[in-house]
Amino acid sequence: MERDHDLYATLNVSRTASKQEIKAAYLDAAKLSHPDKLAHLDSTRREAAAENLKRLNHAHETLTDPAKST
Repeated sequence: MERDHDLYATLNVSRTASKQEIKAAYLDAAKLSHPDKLAHLDSTRREAAAENLKRLNHAHETLTDPAKST
């Protein structure tokens, strides 16, 4: 599991970011890695984007759910 610092870095937000800032950063980053947006790329790049989207999802869920972030 990633350390908290890595989760903040994954979303490119500061450790003092609010839940709203975390959500906004997640949505912006997820748009760039979403499979529907990358259908024109080769399979290697689509797979890399899918892995990145998983990391983004994990970071967002962990940082916005108090039960998961402790």
